[in-house]
Amino acid sequence: MQSDPGAFRPSCWVLAPPDDSRARDYAGALERRGFAPLLVDVDLQAARPPTGTFAIVGLFTPVTADALGVHVAEFADRVEALERRGAALLGLSLGELPSALRRFRVADAGRAAPDAVARLVQDLASLTVLSGRDFDALVARLLPVIGLAPHADASASDAGIDVVAEGHDGIRLVQIKHTRADISVNELAGFAGRGLAVGPAGARLLLITDGDLTSSAWHFVRGLGDRMEVVTRAEFWRLYARAFFSGALDW
Repeated sequence: MQSDPGAFRPSCWVLAPPDDSRARDYAGALERRGFAPLLVDVDLQAARPPTGTFAIVGLFTPVTADALGVHVAEFADRVEALERRGAALLGLSLGELPSALRRFRVADAGRAAPDAVARLVQDLASLTVLSGRDFDALVARLLPVIGLAPHADASASDAGIDVVAEGHDGIRLVQIKHTRADISVNELAGFAGRGLAVGPAGARLLLITDGDLTSSAWHFVRGLGDRMEVVTRAEFWRLYARAFFSGALDW
């Protein structure tokens, strides 16, 4: 996928102690792709984002894990504080990390070379300028990565469902929203009402978006229990990263 000059440019930081030479290699590759990455120490003191919606792409190296040591909980608190200020964090692991770190929105980049990581970040920046149709097609290609096989269903399409997909645990009625705005509870309730009305018994709803939900919309989702699943910006990026590093995408 080629990056558009007008694409949203995520704030990028490479999380590493100052003596991590490998991290500097990744920062250099990002700079060559037109980004301005910050080398951020594990205390996150350099990560002072602006107010509003933006993005952070963090790279975790094995040296990072050693430097964090027993301070994983404090690190998690700082990450959560950044997210409360509007960040959508995609963490990329460049090596084996302790289990305590894996839960912090970390996608496995394996032994990916610096330029491969930089190309991934460039792809993420380009997503915002995709047309709605192209974004829908991209999501359909990503569904198999999470074990879902899309198939046609005219009645669901008439009800505003973009994709019907089948997984090992049943049917998903998928709606795809390409937006940088927060999705309101009214939008979500409309999707849920239509989907539950036309879907087969036991089918679950799945919303996939590169945006986020308002707080009332999140409350609505929780009220539906396991009848609705939601993939918002950071989780969508992790899904894209998984497909990117597995070779499932070929632009």
